[in-house]
Amino acid sequence: MDDPDSYRPALEEFCKNSLARLARIVLWEPVESLRSFVEILSLSMVKKMEQELPGAMRKNRLDDLLKRAFRWMERSFWEDIRAYPEDPLDKRILRLKKLFDNTPTMPTRQGAGEHFPIAVFIEYVSLETLLKPIFKRRPREIRHLPKGGVEAKQFAATREGDRFPGLWRYRQRVLDVLQEKRLARWKKKRLERARQVIPVEFWPRKEGAGFTEDAVTDPEMTAQTAALRILGAKMDLGNDAVLKLVKEGKQMLPPNILEKLEKAYNTIGTNNEAWQFLNRIHQVV
Repeated sequence: MDDPDSYRPALEEFCKNSLARLARIVLWEPVESLRSFVEILSLSMVKKMEQELPGAMRKNRLDDLLKRAFRWMERSFWEDIRAYPEDPLDKRILRLKKLFDNTPTMPTRQGAGEHFPIAVFIEYVSLETLLKPIFKRRPREIRHLPKGGVEAKQFAATREGDRFPGLWRYRQRVLDVLQEKRLARWKKKRLERARQVIPVEFWPRKEGAGFTEDAVTDPEMTAQTAALRILGAKMDLGNDAVLKLVKEGKQMLPPNILEKLEKAYNTIGTNNEAWQFLNRIHQVV
């Protein structure tokens, strides 16, 4: 059997990653508070997990140990937010550390559902925010020839009473060609941006994998739909099931938390130090 001590770095990484994921709901908090949240609580959780690690290794149930740990962190954090919606993060750290340190063993179960709605909602909001710059609207239809161009001068008469019907039809063909070129450039740019953000595992063409080049460049694809597809692939759920969890999670959060969350997420992409700090620990995708 492997030495349990050799697993400590992996447990530390797992706990920090999980806590950074949860902390995205409090992006308005100072970076130092977020750092304390991750560092202090990860130490408490690692100690608690180490108590059960030998038994989990003996029974070959390491995955179950990790799942229980995350669910405990997850539900404890959300319960604290709902119980004390106005408190700063520093107070939550003290309460959660006391809970983790004083509880004899991790709970065996935390709720009947596989996915906690608030966590799904937060991950959905994070993904949608990240994907919005990619899935912009398709370029507008070209209705006029470029001003000053040869074609514009040649077909100026067609705008003045349609004196040359044959030229009008040719002018429309020129416009169609220009539109196709513009659309091709738009698709190429969207695809390049998508490849930089959407992880490789969501690109395979097999059925249900989520994304193909055609899907990404589909003008009807939106950031909302893309976020639902990614979460659906992660959780092995359909878009409707994911959306239901997202709506449930949003309803579970106090109104003032939702308001703060919206303001914080509106700053992402400009100068949100909290987002950048958490992203170095846990990538959204």
